[in-house]
Amino acid sequence: MARNYNKVILVGDVGTTPELRQTKNGTSVTNFSVSTVDQWKNRNGEIQRHKKWHRIVCWGKLAENVVRGIRQGMLILVEGSISYRTYINKENIKIPVTEIKATEIKKWANVPLTNYSKNSSIEIDQTLENEADNEIAKHD
Repeated sequence: MARNYNKVILVGDVGTTPELRQTKNGTSVTNFSVSTVDQWKNRNGEIQRHKKWHRIVCWGKLAENVVRGIRQGMLILVEGSISYRTYINKENIKIPVTEIKATEIKKWANVPLTNYSKNSSIEIDQTLENEADNEIAKHD
C-alpha cells in the first residue's frame, strides 16, 4: 500500500453549469464549482451550517461528458485529487489556485456519467440528458 495518497470525494451541488473550452493543443477542459455544507450543533444545541465552494477541473472525454450532462443545481459526486497551481494575473501578481482534478463524476442518484480512469469513450445517452433536464426543473 502506498504511503502517500491524494484522493478527494465530494458530494455537493453544482454552482455553475460547466462550459467546454479547448486548450491551444485541442484538449477539452471545463471548470465549475461545487458547494458542500458542514453542519454541527453549537454549545446551545443550535444547528450551524457553513457552505464551502470547491473548484473542479475536468479534462478530455470527462470534460466533454460533464458539459453534456451536468447543470447548475444538480447534486453530484466528484472523485479526484487535490491540485495546486499558480498563475500571474493582469496586475502581474502571482495567484494561488487550489482545485479538484476530477477523475470521475456521478449524479448522486448513482448514475455514472463517465469513468475517465476505466473507459474514456463512454457517451451519455439521451435518457441521461433528459434526467439532467428534469433535475434542473426540480431546482428552479
